[in-house]
Amino acid sequence: MTGSPELGTLPEADSNLAPTFGARFVGRRSRFGAGRRSDSPHYHTSSVGPYIPKDLPTAMKHLRPALAILTALAFCASPLLASSLGGQTPKKKDPPKKEAPKAKPAEPKKEEPKKEAKPVAIGAELDGSLALEDAAGKSHAMKDYRGKITVLAFWSSTSAGSAQEKRLAKIAKDFEGKNVTVVAVDAVAGEADNAKSVQEAATKSGVTYPVLLDKTGALTAHLGAKALDEVFVLDAKGILRYSGAIDDDPKGEKADKAQDYLSTALRAVVDGKDAPTPTTAPNGGALHAAEAKKAPAPPPAKK
Repeated sequence: MTGSPELGTLPEADSNLAPTFGARFVGRRSRFGAGRRSDSPHYHTSSVGPYIPKDLPTAMKHLRPALAILTALAFCASPLLASSLGGQTPKKKDPPKKEAPKAKPAEPKKEEPKKEAKPVAIGAELDGSLALEDAAGKSHAMKDYRGKITVLAFWSSTSAGSAQEKRLAKIAKDFEGKNVTVVAVDAVAGEADNAKSVQEAATKSGVTYPVLLDKTGALTAHLGAKALDEVFVLDAKGILRYSGAIDDDPKGEKADKAQDYLSTALRAVVDGKDAPTPTTAPNGGALHAAEAKKAPAPPPAKK
């Protein structure tokens, strides 16, 4: 207990309140006395500024070990923290790279349609290297007919005995002594492969001229034949002089009134002249020939 001449007796415990309210006593009148400062040994007695504990250096000595321990714990905990983040310090993400503009894919080249060889024209020479076998197995090359006026007539076993075949047989007989020869050509797909069947049909219908088998369609494509009973006339040099129908009476209904195109062309060629009508429209059935593997290019026309 400490006595006070102004306020009387003050409990000793109240003197310990000074550390708690130390800053509040600075420059203020204490409720325990005017201008009175605490007599506690823990405070400085400076008349200016806040009270500072006199044993601060001692307190700092006690805090240093604690600070050292906290520092050590933080140092030891940093690897554990790093391992929990994946074993390494997360790296900064690189900015996304700008992709170069993709080049446009090259457009596929358009395949040009295959150019088919044009059929031999009137006034042009037939390729003499073309060769076909007849129904009897004998080979016939077109060059073998040089020196003769040749009639190539497209024929099939279905037309055997028809009005057009009879007219062709009569024409072959009429020009027999005038250096004219008639040759039939069977180019029907599937039929031309059966030589025995073709020979039997020709013999049955009374055909006396050879029947060539155009199995590949090469001669058909070279001449441009499109129909059955279509005929082509070559002069002695192998030059095409006439192509078209035998006459204008495919069913044999006009008799002597029919226009005989083939006979008219042959008479002109025999006389060394051009056919008055070099081409006519064929009037026989459609020719379904085998697809030509390779049609030779026609030679240039000769004057």
